[in-house]
Amino acid sequence: MSQFYTSFGKRLLDLIFAILLALAVFPIIGILLLLPEFRLLRKRRLGRSAEPFDEVRLRCPLTGVGHTLERISFHRLPALWNILLGQMSFVGPRALKEDEVRPEESAHIRFTLRPGFISPWWVRVRSNMTFDTEFSIDAEYAQNLSLKQDVGILLRAALASVYGNDDSTEAAETLSLLGVRIDNTTTAIAIEHIDQVIREKSTARISFVNADSLNKAFSDHAFCEVINSSDVVLGDGIGIKIGAKLTRQTILENVNGTDLFPRLCEHMSANKQRLYLVGAKEGVPQLVRDWVEKMHPGVQVVGVRNGFFQPSENEEVCAGIRNAQADVLLLAQGAPRQETWIRDNLDSLGVPVAIGVGGLFDFYSGQTARAPIWMREAGIEWMYRLIQEPRRMFKRYILGNAIFIFRVLRYGERSGETK
Repeated sequence: MSQFYTSFGKRLLDLIFAILLALAVFPIIGILLLLPEFRLLRKRRLGRSAEPFDEVRLRCPLTGVGHTLERISFHRLPALWNILLGQMSFVGPRALKEDEVRPEESAHIRFTLRPGFISPWWVRVRSNMTFDTEFSIDAEYAQNLSLKQDVGILLRAALASVYGNDDSTEAAETLSLLGVRIDNTTTAIAIEHIDQVIREKSTARISFVNADSLNKAFSDHAFCEVINSSDVVLGDGIGIKIGAKLTRQTILENVNGTDLFPRLCEHMSANKQRLYLVGAKEGVPQLVRDWVEKMHPGVQVVGVRNGFFQPSENEEVCAGIRNAQADVLLLAQGAPRQETWIRDNLDSLGVPVAIGVGGLFDFYSGQTARAPIWMREAGIEWMYRLIQEPRRMFKRYILGNAIFIFRVLRYGERSGETK
């Protein structure tokens, strides 16, 4: 089926659906072209084998009906003509401009395919999952070409178009949800900041916030202050994305600990930096250490400890971290305990960067399976976790998410502190 689809089926389906859509859409475009504000544009793009072609688009006025048509991407539908001509496909790598491709990339695997009306990279961007490069995503798509993959991308694109970023919205450097400050950044920039702190021998507290932690901060003013006093606060998960969208804010990327960790380890491995792991039950941080040493052998894991220590052991724990001269401490105890402990003990740790990482260790120790990429792109990773642990996660995801949305709609960016 995959070979048939690659050589014949994909083009056949493109033709069938392009004809059906063109019959419905082209008469509307024809009527719009009778108005002086609308006209066809030709955008020079690179197609299969890096051959140039002109992608057809509709130029719409920036007000009224034209603005609405742009927001729903109707202005791109004239590209059905490019699909009919065989210059494009419904799903495929993004059609690049000529100046976007370096000479060494002209033979890239992405150019073995027709560019797509919908691209895997577009779905990643709208889903705030731009951790990898566009070319690596295109290569992954080309290597796994199948009908199942294309249908999945189209379905995820439909979801992403509903809750995804509005590309016309300018992203601020920070945003606020329920009184909590969130730094609007990317995984790559966050890692650069961590490296800078290590090299400058300064200190930084880094916190992740999701819908659950914002619910906790809403009712716990002390925890809200702990989060807001962090040096960097990173938005984690679909809840933050939806909350931002409901308050007409744009978040650049879903910077969650589970995706940041392997990329941080890759960077630390290249720089021979030192990592200390604290959290979860006995044996779990040891398994995470094993994963790090196998996948990123340049990282020096200089200490591990479970997270179930008593207040009387606090000085011992701090001394162990301090004596190990770690560059980065990961503390996996869950909110608000981990953030509060880091705030209270940072001066005693002697570590440049301390990060609260919640349930991260469970994933990299193999205790808990991560949701497949298609569920993450669709914004339903939480559903996978609910299926895994329905009794424990019901309150957090079913009740908690509903409460979070209600609070965002009612309070918006304002503090929801309760007494």
